[in-house]
Amino acid sequence: MSSPFECLCGNFILPETGKPCLLYCLLQFAQFIIPYHGLRHQQNLNEVHLTFESIRIFQCPLPSGTGLCYNQFKKSEFMEANMETKMVFDHKNLNRDVIKYIAMLTMLLNHISQIFMKPGYFLSELFLDIGYFTAITMCYFLVEGFQYTHSKKNYAIRLLIFALISEIPYCMAFTNNGVIEFQGLNMLFTLLLCFAILIVNEKVLNKFLKGICILGLIVLSVFCDWALLAPIFTLLFIWSRRSRNKIKCTFIISMLLFGIFNFAGGIGRFSAGKNIVYALGSMSGIALAGIVILYFYNGKRMEKGKVFSKWFFYLFYPVHLLILGLIRIYCL
Repeated sequence: MSSPFECLCGNFILPETGKPCLLYCLLQFAQFIIPYHGLRHQQNLNEVHLTFESIRIFQCPLPSGTGLCYNQFKKSEFMEANMETKMVFDHKNLNRDVIKYIAMLTMLLNHISQIFMKPGYFLSELFLDIGYFTAITMCYFLVEGFQYTHSKKNYAIRLLIFALISEIPYCMAFTNNGVIEFQGLNMLFTLLLCFAILIVNEKVLNKFLKGICILGLIVLSVFCDWALLAPIFTLLFIWSRRSRNKIKCTFIISMLLFGIFNFAGGIGRFSAGKNIVYALGSMSGIALAGIVILYFYNGKRMEKGKVFSKWFFYLFYPVHLLILGLIRIYCL
């Protein structure tokens, strides 16, 4: 009988000795974001098992030679490493603008992968998955910055103007055949809908009417990039505002939700093993965003160049899409 890891990853390109580590790494990350002391995982040279409240809920043998060395650390060495990790996380050196620049870079990598690279190869999947850092980061800062926005009307108008400007470059860049075809509405329209959700949440007092309006805005997002997901991320961040533990939960929920969406989209296209691996990979960008925001974001803006950064973020989206679209058309 095949082991659980063989069923999960039988067609993946990792060597056999690396496959048992996939679920283990995911569990490590989950405990890293939301430590829960009732969940325990132990391993030796022969097997790895998972217990919940002293009940063993998972056990799997390891191939020879793959012994995970986690338990081989001496206790003093582990305590020292843990203290060093805490010291690193106590130094939050990334401001909002720097994280947004990182988000622009990861978005560029994602778009390069989608437009020019063949799916299924390591570099292509890496660029694609890292790029998922951007959308949830933008939703987080949209919610965080909402209360500091001087003129919500002007902010909405700016989003609308740049969404309209970006639409033709967006369709040019992502058209599969020919020069240009309609590819849906771009991400700035999605952010505009998310901003409208924030407005409704603040201004509409009747709970029933508020729910109807928000549901309608979520449904409208089906015509946009990051349909349904970005509005849901926004609602989760509204729920988690000012609570670090809730923000942790939001990133975990968003990561799992995105993985489920990708798994559902891969049914019938990939084998079960590959589909699960691709879904796990797609969660890495959101996981990275959670780590950066929770442990490295200092809650501040850049002291110099605020005006430049503000307009750079608006202009980068249509300009980079236009350049990628022109390159794609030139290569036809």
